[in-house]
Amino acid sequence: MSWFLTWSISWPKLGGQQAAAGGYDLHIAWQPELDDDTPILFADIIAGKHDAYLTRFFTNAKNHPGRVVIRFAHEMNGDGYPWSARYRGTGGKCLHTPEEYIAGWRYVVEFQQKIGGSNVKFAWCIMTNDKGGIPAESYYPGYQYVDILSMDVYNGYGGGWQEPGAAIGKTYNRLSVISRGKPIWISEIGCREPSKTESGFPPDPDHNKADWLQSLFALTQFPRLQTVVFFNAERAFDWRLDSTPAALAVCRNAFARRTGP
Repeated sequence: MSWFLTWSISWPKLGGQQAAAGGYDLHIAWQPELDDDTPILFADIIAGKHDAYLTRFFTNAKNHPGRVVIRFAHEMNGDGYPWSARYRGTGGKCLHTPEEYIAGWRYVVEFQQKIGGSNVKFAWCIMTNDKGGIPAESYYPGYQYVDILSMDVYNGYGGGWQEPGAAIGKTYNRLSVISRGKPIWISEIGCREPSKTESGFPPDPDHNKADWLQSLFALTQFPRLQTVVFFNAERAFDWRLDSTPAALAVCRNAFARRTGP
């Protein structure tokens, strides 16, 4: 079960209970900001000003009966979140340099280690394309501070179109070089529905989402790719797996083959 959480929330209490009852692991995009978009300063994290919050959060995480994968401060190599050194939004920033990002990340991981919980893992998650001139590698906090290397992949965003292997391959190779021993995940993946007009982009008769998904499920060239999480939502573009009956049929057939009768 996957969520986006700000630091206004100590723990997804009801959702966590539902996940536990169903035997689900948790996949949390943990965003260092408050619900009103106030950024959490990494300098304050390092100074211990959020230790009480971290204690509550990690104690709850430790007590969850399943695995808890924390995708802390994701997509930092872009420019859309305040925990990026190249953030271009109108609000305040969490940090100004990749070095601040690394120091904050390490502090959080070391704090979790003090609280305990072998079920808690940290996923370092990047965008497929760097924005702003700072490569993702500059934000890497180090082998001992990361459990999972992760990426977010979208096809058709801004009107561009890539086949699944191309959309995944470049970032997969980068992550493989960063660490040769860590598992690789796709923490968000989605394909635009080209039969629709979305966000000002007209329908694209040359492409088909069902075919794209069929090609995705057929990929075999990424042996370290352990987990794929679909962004099953309609936001700006229709990323849902059931955006058309044909797309849904492809997904149902693929999932049925992987799970068995």
